[in-house]
Amino acid sequence: ASPATVSRCGMVYVDPRDIGWQPFLWKWLNSRENEVEREVIHALCDKYLEPCLDFVVDGIVNRATMEMTEPLRQVTPMTSLALVEQFTKMLASMLTDERAIIDKALIEAACCLALTWSIGGALVQPARAKFDTFLKKLSGLPLTASETVSTGQLPSSTTLHDFTLDLDERRWQPWSTIVPHYVPPTDGKFSSIMVPTADTVRSTWLVDSIMSVCGQGRNCALLVGDSGTAKTTVAAKYLLSCDPATSTALTINFSSRTSSRNVQVAIEDVLEKRTKDTFGPPAGKKLLVYVDDLNMPTVDTYGTQQPVALLKLLIDRGYLYDRGKDLSIKHMKDMKFIAAMVPGRNEVDPRFVRLFNVFCIAFPPEASIKQIYTSILHTFFSTGAFNTSMQDRGFAERLTAAMFDVFNAVVTALPPTPAKFHYIFNMRDLSRVTEGVMLSTPDKMSECKHIVRVMRHEMYRVFYDRLVDDADKGFVGDKISKAIKASFSSEAEEALREPCLFGDLLNYHEVEEERSAGGGEEVRLYEDLQDFERFKPVLEGVLEKYNGVHKPMNLVLFDDCLGHLVRVHRLMRLPRGNALLVGVGGSG
Repeated sequence: ASPATVSRCGMVYVDPRDIGWQPFLWKWLNSRENEVEREVIHALCDKYLEPCLDFVVDGIVNRATMEMTEPLRQVTPMTSLALVEQFTKMLASMLTDERAIIDKALIEAACCLALTWSIGGALVQPARAKFDTFLKKLSGLPLTASETVSTGQLPSSTTLHDFTLDLDERRWQPWSTIVPHYVPPTDGKFSSIMVPTADTVRSTWLVDSIMSVCGQGRNCALLVGDSGTAKTTVAAKYLLSCDPATSTALTINFSSRTSSRNVQVAIEDVLEKRTKDTFGPPAGKKLLVYVDDLNMPTVDTYGTQQPVALLKLLIDRGYLYDRGKDLSIKHMKDMKFIAAMVPGRNEVDPRFVRLFNVFCIAFPPEASIKQIYTSILHTFFSTGAFNTSMQDRGFAERLTAAMFDVFNAVVTALPPTPAKFHYIFNMRDLSRVTEGVMLSTPDKMSECKHIVRVMRHEMYRVFYDRLVDDADKGFVGDKISKAIKASFSSEAEEALREPCLFGDLLNYHEVEEERSAGGGEEVRLYEDLQDFERFKPVLEGVLEKYNGVHKPMNLVLFDDCLGHLVRVHRLMRLPRGNALLVGVGGSG
């Protein structure tokens, strides 16, 4: 407001600390219908909430002695009121009217789990351990190191973030014990693969907990984590699992070019008019909106991200303005929001973040990552007509170990720099190597050494081809050789033979002749091209055929050119295969 406006108004400043979070908690407690449950929760809130908030937000270990420490680091800043609101939603999702739980020990266990994923939900991985130690000490409950722990006790083997509470069996159990078996996708596409792990099961449960709470304010969940932590996969799987009879889904991907108009048009397109100024999904359904890369939109001159500001108005107030001449209000009903973002890009308005229940999605442990790729490869080799030596799970484990050793070495030793801006390696690169290995067929790869050679080729294509100088290439090539020798000593000689090039172009001319004759589609199989002289005539024939139809290209197909052609051809043959060619001018 301008000074002229301010001079005409009476000002009353309200400090948020004067009101605090207690009025919200009282209101929520009074809304609980079960009187016995309400009294138990009230006592537990007195015991836990203020000390936990002091410890996380202000770094107060003990208010009586004023023992202080550093406030715990959150993945995105959260206010005390927002944390308490998230706590009540997590607790309400477990203490439902149908369950009608009144047992004090069971309610206290549910309270500890709710605290873990509300006040401790947005904490980064190192801070989680500190909060877990503080919470267990504050509870005064006995600690037990066994895998399953009954209520009235707390597990001590790891943090509470790694445990779930079985309310029917009245016990704590690790998330890893309820992970379903991996089932390959029916469409056979690598991009459709979803290997369940403890992390994905836990993230799905968190989203479902928030979405399932009825009649308690906004149902919005925000997943914050680094690239490759399966945020999008978890959200997509959750949307697919929802009953189409009661819900409909909308996915919006934000980018630096997304405008508020883009977002409003996308939302209005899937809503129906109910009354004069009220809109919503089809009758009897909820609209689940998933927003990916929430913090990607460009920050404008005034520090605002316009798509975020539009969503804040919609989520907070429940309406948008018609962008026509009259600027009439459009009320939008029955909508729930799930969002995901990578921390550290653009700071999102804290007043917008407070509308969400925030969960930090930590990078999965090495054991989980290895389990994912081992499961994929073992299932692939077991269900095909491959040699029995390849169908052993130990073979898939050795392949995964070799890939992971190279991946760790590359990520550690080759970070992105201004001169090497494209040195960005993440979990997707491991997936690309695995996808390449799964191009193998029993017809062309009959022995283990052939599969190891394919793996070496894929690691070269994914890691080595991105490098810009001889030192980096030498480092990665050496790491690949050492990893293969360590895991596959007997197959190393064949796997390390040069040149290492694979493709499906050797029978290109036969396939074209079959197609032009109107015959059936002949399959092109991924195979070892062995040397340049073997496939050079194929590419010369393609060039000659092109020059006969188009303006001639006088190309000399020397070895480097052939190598680049095969690499680009491999990418173009892959589903979702995209190539970014980086080089100085005149490099061809």
